[in-house]
Amino acid sequence: MKQLCTFFCIILSTYFASAQDRYLPGNIILTSNESKDVEIYYEDWSASPQQIKVRENGVIIAYKPEQLKGFEIPSLEKSYISEKLTLNFTAQIPITSYSELFTETKTESFFLKKLVTSNILSLYVLIDHEERTRFFIRKDTDLIELIKYSFVMSEKGILNKKENNDYKNQLANMFADELDILKPMPSYEQASLIKFVKKYNESKGETTNNYINNVTDESYVKFGINTGFESVEATKYDFSNKKINFGLSGMYLLPHKHNNRFLVIDYYSTTNYPTKIYSSNEESRKNTFSAFVGKFIGNKPLQGYFSVGLTYSSQVVNTTYGNYGSQKLKILSTNIGPNIGIAYKKQFVLELSKTVLFLGGSGIISDPQIHFKYFPVQKKLRQ
Repeated sequence: MKQLCTFFCIILSTYFASAQDRYLPGNIILTSNESKDVEIYYEDWSASPQQIKVRENGVIIAYKPEQLKGFEIPSLEKSYISEKLTLNFTAQIPITSYSELFTETKTESFFLKKLVTSNILSLYVLIDHEERTRFFIRKDTDLIELIKYSFVMSEKGILNKKENNDYKNQLANMFADELDILKPMPSYEQASLIKFVKKYNESKGETTNNYINNVTDESYVKFGINTGFESVEATKYDFSNKKINFGLSGMYLLPHKHNNRFLVIDYYSTTNYPTKIYSSNEESRKNTFSAFVGKFIGNKPLQGYFSVGLTYSSQVVNTTYGNYGSQKLKILSTNIGPNIGIAYKKQFVLELSKTVLFLGGSGIISDPQIHFKYFPVQKKLRQ
């Protein structure tokens, strides 16, 4: 119990320390066009932010898109504008008629991330609450969403995936007098559209402002600690007697274009883990290493996730058997199985795992195991 209390004290202290570090120098532009130098709380935005927290003179204020004209965090090369938009959302399940295609229409203000801008042609991106990437182009003063989406149509019991690539017609109409600039037609990808906008601006002798150093989104690595309940065969399903373990965790978050996918590597140690050797129970330290790949679901601060991977455990047990004297036995086991869990801002993680295939050792299906992970350290990687 004392170990557990110490562990959670460490968690709380590192949480408050990391929360302070996430307030980064930036500036906001009010609707009155007044610019203010403030500190902006940076969250791991897998989608475009729905609001931002700002600290000014020790006071924290939350701003929604309709309350600002934009904001930027120079150290992260992130700059956003606020625009009132009308967005259509397509059905996520098969439809039987085109009247079912759009399930929702929203008219409200959103934060759009700047990619490249100029006085002539600019490009922005919005990742909506369904994790759909939408690109917007501004030619002169008009802001237009480039339309591309896919859906599944059920026709006579057969499912067919269909795509709307209307953005190609939009670009053709927009540059009707300069069609050569569209050769080749850019694909609906960030890198391709950035290249096109730069090419057009250069043809007009216009300087393009870059708000991203690379043409892919950032990826991150996170480091943290973990604790959990280790299953013990002798105390099956009795959580009051399960062994508590502690360890370290690392997470690699792929760029957003890979849809919230991640890789997690864990190490944890369980002391005095009982193992039945011959006719007696022997206790020793159990070391476990695991590697899992998975995917977060949704884009809210609270997300579910699932993963699958490999767990490798080792124990060295001292035992005595008959007339053979003291012996050291090394017990190795490999588990393959799934995990499910919930995560808050990809920082606090509660996970449930259950092995479905057991290689080495004994047994076929393991007890469910519960782990809590906390990732206070995050570093952005360049692609």
